[in-house]
Amino acid sequence: MFPMPVLMIGTCGADGTPDATKMKPVCFDTCQHVYRIMGEVVAKAFSCGKKLMK
Repeated sequence: MFPMPVLMIGTCGADGTPDATKMKPVCFDTCQHVYRIMGEVVAKAFSCGKKLMK
């Protein structure tokens, strides 16, 4: 059984799209057996590896 996604009130940006920094999503770290709060952007998806392909 998979958890259902939930969008909390007040977690959308000005354009109406979900804003992860306002949601403070939580993930389970299976190595350390702890829950971590996500939200910080570390790289742009689908483009950060282009440098490595050259």
